[in-house]
Amino acid sequence: MLNNHIPNQYPVEYAIRDIRRSTGTVVPLIFPAQLALALSKDIFEGHEDELGHGGEPSTSLMLALHPDAVRLDLVRPASIANYNGFDVVSPLEVAFDGQRVNVFLDVSDLSDSGGWGDPRNASAERGDEILNRMTDYICDFAQAWAAATPST
Repeated sequence: MLNNHIPNQYPVEYAIRDIRRSTGTVVPLIFPAQLALALSKDIFEGHEDELGHGGEPSTSLMLALHPDAVRLDLVRPASIANYNGFDVVSPLEVAFDGQRVNVFLDVSDLSDSGGWGDPRNASAERGDEILNRMTDYICDFAQAWAAATPST
């Protein structure tokens, strides 16, 4: 299963666990945004300030997939705010004393633009490379999972 919307994480987990309980089938879950970041570290090495919601690699992926949906005239760098003095990890987590603590924030709590990162260097070429890496990974995983998982 693919889920790329953080607030859906827990309902999707519940559904997957329900499938396991009712059918015995283990359903893998891939979070494309995390996968894109993990597989493109070399592309953004030295440019970590570009990464984030509405920044990279999302903007490059959108330029590769749906270029007409991207308004490059509106791009600007943005940073994630802290929340009441806590470093924000994501809309679901803050950091405290080296650990993550779940909180449930709205994106508006974190940024006036709805994003953070810097999309100004985004390109369809970068997006194509990231998309190809993601596709290869997911295909390889699906084949390995199918080979390792007995049919029920």
